[in-house]
Amino acid sequence: MSRWSDWLLFQPEHFESIPTSSGIYEIRWAVDGRPQPINRVNGVDESGLLYIGKTRFLRLRIASFWRYIKSERKEPPNAAAYAYVFYSYYFKFKPEQLEVRWMTLSEDKIDMERERLLFYYAMKYFDRPPLNISIKRFSLNNHFRFESESPYSKIKRAKR
Repeated sequence: MSRWSDWLLFQPEHFESIPTSSGIYEIRWAVDGRPQPINRVNGVDESGLLYIGKTRFLRLRIASFWRYIKSERKEPPNAAAYAYVFYSYYFKFKPEQLEVRWMTLSEDKIDMERERLLFYYAMKYFDRPPLNISIKRFSLNNHFRFESESPYSKIKRAKR
C-alpha cells in the first residue's frame, strides 16, 4: 500500500508536486505547521482534519478546490469546496491555514480506503469531518445499535 505524503501548505506553488494519479487526500487546519484542535461530538480532533476525499485525478481535484475557495472558479468541484464557501468556513479555517496530504491508490481501492478512514473517524468522534457534508450524519446506525432511546444509552455493534 502507498504511504501518505507529507503535509503541504495548500498553495498553488505546491500543486506541481501532487501526482496526477488516483488516490485519497485529506485537508486539515494548521497554523505554522501545527494542527489546530476542532471540537467534535465525542471529543476534540487534535489533528484538525476538515475533509477526507477521493479522486481519480489528485492534482486536478486539489487545485480546483483551491481555485473555487479563492473565487477563481464559478462552480464548486465537490461538496467540500461548496461547504467551505457556503457555510463561511473561511472565517474560522483561513485558506492560508489549510494543509493537504494524499496517498496514491489504484482506482479500485480508493472507495474502500476512503470509507475505512471515514468509518474510523466516525467511530472516534461520532461525527464526520466538517467538510464531508455529503455523508449522512446518522450513517453510524448501520454499524451500531442503541440500547434505548435515551441519549445516554449504551452503544453496541449492530449484528449483520
